[in-house]
Amino acid sequence: QLSFEFAFDDYYSLAHHAVETKEISLTPFQAFFDSGDMLNYEWQWNTERLFEPWDISRGIRLPAGKYNFNMHSVVARTSETRPVSFEARFGAGSFFSGTRRQVESAFVWRKDKHLTTSLQMESNWVSLKEGDFNTSLIMYRLDYSFTPFISLANFVQYDTESRNVGLQSRFRWILKPGNDLFVVLNHSWQENMFDRFEAAQTRFRVKFNYAFRF
Repeated sequence: QLSFEFAFDDYYSLAHHAVETKEISLTPFQAFFDSGDMLNYEWQWNTERLFEPWDISRGIRLPAGKYNFNMHSVVARTSETRPVSFEARFGAGSFFSGTRRQVESAFVWRKDKHLTTSLQMESNWVSLKEGDFNTSLIMYRLDYSFTPFISLANFVQYDTESRNVGLQSRFRWILKPGNDLFVVLNHSWQENMFDRFEAAQTRFRVKFNYAFRF
């Protein structure tokens, strides 16, 4: 199956009475195979207006103004019906006052109907007139379904820009359709100047949904 997509987003700032973000996304080629594998090419064009200087990275500040840039990407993904699936994205293009190269990859293992785990990584190499910097993002998921109605989802994330490790653990119990109990734990560790991680924040929430039917 061959298809194409076109999307347009426009964000207007009521405070500044001007367009803040404009994005055009075009996918002229997208192929889906009988096996469930997918291959496509994407082009994205952006307009960003900074109403005040922005610290995009440590020690690198972008001046206020209007910026136009674009990104070309190639994406390949194997079928999610397989026990093991992969996804890869390679992108390059202009970015604010310079250029950016991007690589994303994902690995998913579905052991059985109960256990699913995945690892996703993203790296960006940015070169601007104001300076150069690199960023990396690592995300790991571990989901387990005890029954079709009781599940536990765990998500861990780390990025080199904030140097913060975040953990979210969510327990869900569907008592019956429309009646759900959620127990969520959020915890984060912050890397200090000695390259050690310290507990920074812990949040615990309980939520119960009940649907009244007449």
